Amino acid sequence: MLVGRTVPVALCLALAGLAVVPSSGAAQISLPAGFQDTVVFSGLTKPTAVAFASDGRVFVAEKSGLIKVFTSLTATTPTVFADLRTNVYNYWDRGLLGLALHPNFPATPYVYVLYTYDAPIGGTAPTWGTAGATTDTCPDPPGATQGCVASGRLSRLEALGNAMTGTELVLINDWFQQFPSHSVGTLLFGSDGALYASAGEGASFDFTDYGQKGIPPNPGGDPPEPVGGAQTHTLTAPAAPATFTASYGEALPDPWLDQDVGGVGVAGTATQASGNFALQGSGTDIQSTADAFHFAYRSLPGDGQIVARVLSQLNTNPWAKAGVMIRQDLTAGSPYAYVAVTPGHGATFQSRLTAGGATTPVAGAAIAAPYWVKLVRSGTTLTGSISADGAVWTAVGSATIAMSGDVFLEFAVTSHTNTKLSSAAFGNVAVNTSPSPVGSATIAMGSDVFVGLAVTSHANVKLSTAAFDNVN
Repeated sequence: MLVGRTVPVALCLALAGLAVVPSSGAAQISLPAGFQDTVVFSGLTKPTAVAFASDGRVFVAEKSGLIKVFTSLTATTPTVFADLRTNVYNYWDRGLLGLALHPNFPATPYVYVLYTYDAPIGGTAPTWGTAGATTDTCPDPPGATQGCVASGRLSRLEALGNAMTGTELVLINDWFQQFPSHSVGTLLFGSDGALYASAGEGASFDFTDYGQKGIPPNPGGDPPEPVGGAQTHTLTAPAAPATFTASYGEALPDPWLDQDVGGVGVAGTATQASGNFALQGSGTDIQSTADAFHFAYRSLPGDGQIVARVLSQLNTNPWAKAGVMIRQDLTAGSPYAYVAVTPGHGATFQSRLTAGGATTPVAGAAIAAPYWVKLVRSGTTLTGSISADGAVWTAVGSATIAMSGDVFLEFAVTSHTNTKLSSAAFGNVAVNTSPSPVGSATIAMGSDVFVGLAVTSHANVKLSTAAFDNVN
């Protein structure tokens, strides 16, 4: 654990074949065979991350928010590349902790940083510290027991020689943090070229923390879900600008499955926890003669209905859609009926009567998530409805569609922007399936007939037994 006092620290590298030059007063460390250590750089204050450029330069991040660059491993005096101390909240385990260079650096002159931002998500720094200060405090109140709320920030800096040029480009401001530990962490590029950032949950390391502390209590708005329950929150990326929904869940339970349908640009996902479903889907739209979206589905053998509350929806486009659907098959041009909410155009009911045919849309009320949706199949009639409370329903539209055999009942999400994933969370899910009748007959009977329960053994010398329940 990092403590709240400043001490000079030497940056050491374990390199084979170098002479041992122990720092003054440092404890001797037992190294693996063939390794020796030597002091490369000294005079640094709480260095937290180091990045080596292909041209020989070495970038070192200090916890306070200073980034220094050495021209080589033999250089003794660094240049201050960037000073982020006003934005960085350097308190206890918080600070500038992640540093990475673009894989094509310096041809692509980007330096990426991950640090604790001295303000709540969306706030302005400094909230608790002092502009330009090397160390920060958490005044009481709120103090360490209630928490000085901060956040995490991932940013891109641009290098011009050994100095930062232009302004900090904020990529993500998120990671709610109430207490002074469990903050942001490592930042690195993977072999796949993607940038990976890690972070803690921002909870207390000193007591069981379920959001009960703070001024006001539960300042992060933690949802009332047990550990492992369905949790979602929005990641904000100011530079895009765009937002993304982070979902935490488990694989779908039987009999649910999920897949992409049509020509999606980014593969979608579906998870479930505590009865809530979280879907991510790209795709150009659910519309016209062919669809592109992600969906979680189960079979429907006959009549039935699905009810759900669209808890949240990521606005990748005003026409992004999240709702419930009944579909003949899993092809892009399948007949279907769909009732959904959108971020910018309210509710919509859509239907395609024949395979590869045109889609007919019906506009609903100007609503947005959170909102309830319901789709009912009765014979060849499919009706979509919406509700503010799940009790009083308003029909948006209906269609007559001849579907054969088992059909698919599902949640469907499309981003209307094929290069991005939209996400939606569904709760209060209720599915009612009624299998198609096995058979029927037309029989002329008198005015009084008898209704009862019948059992036969199909063997005249044996008794057959049966039990009946819920007889009305």
